[in-house]
Amino acid sequence: MKAVAVFALVLCGLAVSHAAWKCKEGPRLARAWQIDASVGVVCATTRSFYAYTLNNGRWTRLSTVRVKHCSVGHSGIWAVGRNNFVYRYVCGKLRRARGTSLKQLDCGGDSHLVGATSTNVGQCLTRRRTLGFAGTGSVSWQRIHPTLKFKHITCSPKACWAVTTGHRILCSKRVRRNTCRFSAWKSVTGSLVNIEISTDGKVYGVNGKGHVYVRVGITRRLQHGTSWRYIPMCMAIKQVSFDLGKLWAVSRSGTILMCNA
Repeated sequence: MKAVAVFALVLCGLAVSHAAWKCKEGPRLARAWQIDASVGVVCATTRSFYAYTLNNGRWTRLSTVRVKHCSVGHSGIWAVGRNNFVYRYVCGKLRRARGTSLKQLDCGGDSHLVGATSTNVGQCLTRRRTLGFAGTGSVSWQRIHPTLKFKHITCSPKACWAVTTGHRILCSKRVRRNTCRFSAWKSVTGSLVNIEISTDGKVYGVNGKGHVYVRVGITRRLQHGTSWRYIPMCMAIKQVSFDLGKLWAVSRSGTILMCNA
């Protein structure tokens, strides 16, 4: 089985290299489930519901708290527990931020947080409330939109992107970090199951077939870009994240890949 996996990775490297991307297996983490990279930090979760960070090429478990989703950014490390509770990593421990429960969150914005509840309601936490949480008490989230159903939402200091329950893609070119007020959500062509925007504004997504795409044509004035460009992978991919020129991908089989353009 291990030999088959290694052979698949070799083929994957050849396939991606052909499209100007070079991929290799990342630091091994058994049964990887989700990954997030930002500001030079990488965190990941596993099917066993534990969160890890990457230190000198090795994974270090964050806590005994059972976690299904983690995110890193200017506000540190945040996570969603198996029970949908929200946590922030404070003084070496995951501390619960009482209040709204989420199924997914993202702290890649300008020190504000966004996320989605189990009923697909988009939520935002202002910069003051995000940075003000020191490990105890509750935080007050604000609803992002009165009617849109968010399956996955992600922000950078430049813009926010989201996928709805119907796999529609949306882009908001501006969010005010101190008030959590968003510009109008623009519908973008395509269909994805999850999406990620990096700190520097690059947007990557994965569709229902496990295919990876990058948004091209993004400019300061055209934050939603012009089209999607397919990135060949020989493995079906579950989720991706991009930081410091490196694309991180988790395959549906639980393998972590590192890719460079």
